[in-house]
Amino acid sequence: MKLTKDLFNNIEGYLKLIVYLYSHPNFTLNEIKENKEFNISYSAFFKQLQHWVKQEFIVEERMPPQLGAIKYKYRFSEKANNLVKNLSKILTGGLNFFEELIKIFNELGITLTKAQIKKLKSKI
Repeated sequence: MKLTKDLFNNIEGYLKLIVYLYSHPNFTLNEIKENKEFNISYSAFFKQLQHWVKQEFIVEERMPPQLGAIKYKYRFSEKANNLVKNLSKILTGGLNFFEELIKIFNELGITLTKAQIKKLKSKI
């Protein structure tokens, strides 16, 4: 999976979002959508989240529908927990930020192009 332009340009928001998801073990998509802190495109994020949910999240319970929408609660799988712990260390300066970030994207199935890697290095 390629890292979309929106995801790439708003990388800080997505990193915050990943940390938020880790620190809130049970979450609904609406809770995330209503949080303005991340400043990201939700259509791009939810597209990405669908990929993550398949690989990295376990559906914990199906909540009763409200206003006709089916809601699920998710939690991280063991593999994703380890990824986010590393991400938390990166954000606090405990690991080499760039190398670990690339590893995390690879684990999530996101491929960065050489141009994106170069641009990302210039942002950091």
